[in-house]
Amino acid sequence: MLTPSLSLPTSNVPVDEDLPVGDTITSGISFTGADSLWISAGDPNGDFWLDYDTDSGTASLTHNWESALDFEELASNLITLTIQADDGTSGTSTSGTLTLDVQNVAEAPVLTATQTTFSIPEDA
Repeated sequence: MLTPSLSLPTSNVPVDEDLPVGDTITSGISFTGADSLWISAGDPNGDFWLDYDTDSGTASLTHNWESALDFEELASNLITLTIQADDGTSGTSTSGTLTLDVQNVAEAPVLTATQTTFSIPEDA
């Protein structure tokens, strides 16, 4: 039985805060000797998903929840996930970290008016 190995991007993975739900964040994940992959830390709300194929030994990371990538709401723009790979039989596993660098995207301003009409002096 092979000891699982895992290869993750070594630098921070940039991701725009407005990336649509279900879009791929990175497909740069590969592994050998593993029957399962999962996020074991850094995602307490289940905001991210690993889609993996044991035949090809590749995986991609997507996000499931729009607010997970809201730059203005995050305590830090860096999100560090721990990815675990397990062989499924002997309990042999390995893990690695993947850091997402959430990028601020210029958003259209929203005007909320409390009155329906207003005026601006001509010389303003």
